[in-house]
Amino acid sequence: MSDAALVEIRDYLVSRIVEAENEGWLGEVERLQVSLAGAENEIKKLESSPRGSTLPGIPDVPSSRPRRSGL
Repeated sequence: MSDAALVEIRDYLVSRIVEAENEGWLGEVERLQVSLAGAENEIKKLESSPRGSTLPGIPDVPSSRPRRSGL
């Protein structure tokens, strides 16, 4: 998932938390806060990972084919 998509999800969760607080939906506030923490954690992981890596959580595995030099 891209940084932009996660930021959009985070912003949506923040607005939903405000709505739930205004409506007095305490259980919903708690659930949304858990989701928000997860989204923020993923954003931090993406921001700290080197660009060009594959997918978060999936290691980059080098090719098993030997490289030819001089071609």
